[in-house]
Amino acid sequence: MARGKILAVDDERFFRKLYSDILSHEGYKVVTAESGEEALQLFAREPFDIVITDMAMKGMSGLETMEAIKRVNPSQDVVIVTGIGDVQTAVNAMKMGVTDYVLKPIDPDNFLHLIRTILEKQNLVAEHGKLISENLEYFGILSVYQRCLRILSILDMERLLDLILDSVMSETNAQGGVLWLLLPENHDALRLATARGVVNIASEADTILLSSHSEAQMINAGKPFYETSYEGKEVNEGVFYVPLKLDEKVIGLMKISDKLDRDRFEVRDLMVAKTIAGFAAIAVGNALKVKEIEYKGFKDTKTNTYHINYFTDYLIKEIIKAGRYNRTFSILYLKIENYRELKGEFKDIVLNEAIQGVINTTLGVIRDADILAMFKNDEYYVLLPETDYFGSLMTIRRINNLLRKKVFISDIKKSSTMEIGIRSVSFPKDGTDLRTLLENVRKRMEETKRSLYNRSRFGEMGFWKIFDKLIGEEGDYSMALSEGKAPVKGERKGFEDDEGMGRFILFNPQMLSQVQEVIFGEIETNADKRGILYLGAKDMEQFLTFLRGHSKIEGSSGKKVFLIGEKGDNGWDMPNVTPVFVSGEEIEKAHFLIFLSVDYAYALLSKERSDGMYYGFHTSDPIFVENMIAKLQENYHLQVQL
Repeated sequence: MARGKILAVDDERFFRKLYSDILSHEGYKVVTAESGEEALQLFAREPFDIVITDMAMKGMSGLETMEAIKRVNPSQDVVIVTGIGDVQTAVNAMKMGVTDYVLKPIDPDNFLHLIRTILEKQNLVAEHGKLISENLEYFGILSVYQRCLRILSILDMERLLDLILDSVMSETNAQGGVLWLLLPENHDALRLATARGVVNIASEADTILLSSHSEAQMINAGKPFYETSYEGKEVNEGVFYVPLKLDEKVIGLMKISDKLDRDRFEVRDLMVAKTIAGFAAIAVGNALKVKEIEYKGFKDTKTNTYHINYFTDYLIKEIIKAGRYNRTFSILYLKIENYRELKGEFKDIVLNEAIQGVINTTLGVIRDADILAMFKNDEYYVLLPETDYFGSLMTIRRINNLLRKKVFISDIKKSSTMEIGIRSVSFPKDGTDLRTLLENVRKRMEETKRSLYNRSRFGEMGFWKIFDKLIGEEGDYSMALSEGKAPVKGERKGFEDDEGMGRFILFNPQMLSQVQEVIFGEIETNADKRGILYLGAKDMEQFLTFLRGHSKIEGSSGKKVFLIGEKGDNGWDMPNVTPVFVSGEEIEKAHFLIFLSVDYAYALLSKERSDGMYYGFHTSDPIFVENMIAKLQENYHLQVQL
C-alpha cells in the first residue's frame, strides 16, 4: 500500500522524472503534471496528500496554481520549488498559505525528510481531530481543536508565541504562562521568549539547561509534569510544565500557573495543554523556517549583509523584547572615514573588494544571531542581541585586531589605507528607542574623532610611551594652580580639550586618597554592574589598605580590580582582586588609576615629585579610558577582561 499520494507539477520533464524517481522509490504514489492547468484537472478528479509545484512555469505560475488549489481545498498541503535567488517570493508564498518550500538544486535526503514531516503533521492533526471528536463529551471543548488550527496559521514568531500561551491558559483557566524556546546556538539551552498574564518576570529563569533540569527525562519524553520542589519531594499541582517537541527534538517548554478559582490543575488540563503543544511545536517550526528564508531574502547576495529596512524592523522588535524582559543589546556603527578620498583614487572594483574584506572580517567575529546591515557603501550597523556595553567593546576590539591586516587598499600604481571607525551604544544605557540609539551611536563616532586618544595619534604607541608623552617631567608644570588646574608648557598644552574632560593637575596624597575613595564607593554602590579598575604604583600596599577598608568590593560580582606594581609583603587573599607583579623604571615613580564601568569612565595618570606631591593628567574621556585599558593589557599580556 502506498505511503501517500503526491501530485508533482513542473513544466520541465527532467524535474517531473526526478520527483517521480525519488518519491516512488520510497513507496509514495506519484502523479505528475506539466502545467498548472493540467494539475487542476487532476486535482478535481482525485485527492492528493501533497502537491509539489515549481514556482516559475509557462502559463499558470506556481503561486497561481497554489491559489487555485487552495480555493478548492483550503487545508491542502502545497510545497513550492524555487531557485536560491527567489527566496523572497518563497517567504510571501508561505505567508499566503504554502506549507513549505524547496530550493534548487534539490537534495534528495532533505526533500524526503520534508515530505515525511508534512505527512506526519497530517496524521497528528487527523488523530487529534478524531480524539476530540470521539471524546467531545469528556473534554467539553471543541474550541481546543479550533485553537490549534488557528495556531498553525500564524507565521510571525512573536504573535505565535503569545497565541500559544493564551490558548493554553484559556483552555485550562490559568492566569499565568511562561514559554522558553531553544537557543539556535546552544541545543542544550532554552531562553525565556514570552510571558503572559500574572507572571513575575524577574523571578523566572532567563535560561534553562535541559541536561541539568530535574525533570529532564519528562521533558525529553515530551510529557507534561507538575512542578516539584528542588529536592523533588513535594509536588505543586498549582503549576505544571509542557514540553514542545518537533522531529524528536525539544524546542520549547511552557510553564502554566495559577488556576482560576482553584488551587490545582487536573490531569485533564495537562492533557489539553499537551494537545495544544503538539500543534504549537509544528507552528514554531514553520515560523522558524519563514524567519530563515527571510534572512536569505533580505540579504544582499554580493556583500552578504542585510538590507537596512530589515535591520530597523528587527531592531524595533529587539527593543520591545529587551524592554519587556529587562534585557540588553548593543549596536555597532562601522564607518570608512576616508571613503570619498578612496573612491576618487581607486576604481570601484578595487575599492569594493577592499570593503568586502572588512565586511568578511566583521562577519567572522560576530555570531550567527547578530545582524550586519549596510546603510551606505561606507556605513554599516551591527545588532548584537543579549550583549551589554562591555560585550560590545570586546567585539569592537576583536574586529579592530583582525582589521589591522585588512585596511590596506592598492592597485598596480598606488596604495593607501582605509580609516575605519567603530563605536557602540547599548540598550537601555544609551537610549530606549530606535531613533535615539542610532543618533547616539553616530554622535559617539564624532566624539571619537575629537578624543585626545585619536587627536594625538596615541594608537600607534604603547601604554608607557603614551604615559610619558602625556605626563612629561616635573619641570613642565608651573608650581601654582590656576582655576583648579596646573598650567603646563610645550606640547602638553594641546592635550587638554575644550569640553573639560581632560585636565593637567597638581595634587597631594590626600587628594589621591579622596579619588580612590570615590571610585571604591562607586564599585560598592553598584556592585552588580560590570566594571574594571586598574591601580598602578611601585608600592601596592597603599591600595591594599584602601581595599581592606571596603569589604563590599570583595563580594562585587560585576567588578574586577587589578593591582599593578612591585610585590608587597602581605598575602593576596582578596576575591575579585588580582595582583600583577612588575618592575622597572616605568613604575618607579608612576601612579595611575584607570576605571571603566557601564556608567563611568575615568583615568588619573601621575608621577610623584621629590616633595611628595603629584603631577599629572586626569580625564573622563571614555574613548581614552577604553583604549588605555587595552594598551595596558597588551603591555603586560593580561587576559582581556571587560
